[in-house]
Amino acid sequence: MAERRERNSGIELLRILAAMGVIILHYNNAEIGGGLKYSSGWNLLMLQLLQNTAICAVNVFVLISGYFLSRSGKRDCTKPLELILQVILYGELSLLLQAGMGWEKLSLRHIAGLLLPCNWFILIYSGLYLISPYLNVLLSGLREKDRAEGSWRQRRKLLILLLLLFSFYPSAVDLLQNLARKDYNGLSTISFYGSQHGYTIVNFALLYLIGAFLRDYEEEGKDRRGAGKEEASQGRLLLLFLGNLLLLLLWACFERWRGIPVRESTAWSYCNPLVISEAVLVFRLFKGLKLPTVSAINCLAQAAFSAYLLHPVFLPHLRIREAAALPLPLLLFHVLSCAAALYLLAFLMQLIFSFCTGPLFRAFRKKLGDRRFLEPESG
Repeated sequence: MAERRERNSGIELLRILAAMGVIILHYNNAEIGGGLKYSSGWNLLMLQLLQNTAICAVNVFVLISGYFLSRSGKRDCTKPLELILQVILYGELSLLLQAGMGWEKLSLRHIAGLLLPCNWFILIYSGLYLISPYLNVLLSGLREKDRAEGSWRQRRKLLILLLLLFSFYPSAVDLLQNLARKDYNGLSTISFYGSQHGYTIVNFALLYLIGAFLRDYEEEGKDRRGAGKEEASQGRLLLLFLGNLLLLLLWACFERWRGIPVRESTAWSYCNPLVISEAVLVFRLFKGLKLPTVSAINCLAQAAFSAYLLHPVFLPHLRIREAAALPLPLLLFHVLSCAAALYLLAFLMQLIFSFCTGPLFRAFRKKLGDRRFLEPESG
């Protein structure tokens, strides 16, 4: 849901891979695909490695938004409505498909229930989209103060404070609860029940601000180097990413050794500092690719949200339990081919959705005119 801009094919490729990463996470999820539940030995280790690589996918989406939207103060209020309509229509179509395939029983109660857009990511992201111009006002004030001082002092202090309060500390509280096998309700800075594994507007706002800080860092020339050193910088980023990935893998293995259920894992919490840093490193790696404009990539990337919405319908029916017992190379092929096939299916659905609803939303936006825009008043 970014504003119109010249598309960077490296970032658009990252959006595609992030959407496929979400599919991989749900491939492993015990309640959807069950990959981690059904696998063992080297297959389990490989799926855990994929899990740790893909766990930053949601954070990457939000960070990209912060990077680009931090330079725009106007929001189109019809865009969240379009996403919410997409949630409802996809839900109803998915129910009809599942009923036709014999996977679900069709009932009026079920149809009526899907009229509620129950999708945590879309709703929280839409909320972030609408409040983001006001976050930009905050950042603009700090940016001006720092530029007057010729420093990063104000923004650095805010970033450190946010990370300590809403990443490091709540993750430590969650880990303490897991190790002690006891709930410390009210101890976290995010909610009464803990960090909620990062499924909160708090984590989304934090990632948005980090994306905005990365944009400032780039524009103010603090990471500009000569051409010869630029490749070395990419190499260092890759080494940092691999080190970060290793730490996450060790953390996840430690929790598994302690018998902590996957659904309670702090290693795979979206507000985990290592998951956040992984998102930052992945973003910077792809931002530094400097790919030429590739129309196919830019076009495919438009289906990222559709892929997120549609894949849970099909994953439980892709014989993941049988695939988990295959030799490792075949299991890896099954994981990646499922992610790619579901993304392509989502792309086709996105084309159909845009064809059917595009004229309606264009007419709706034309009728509303400038009234559809949300923008902080300058004073």
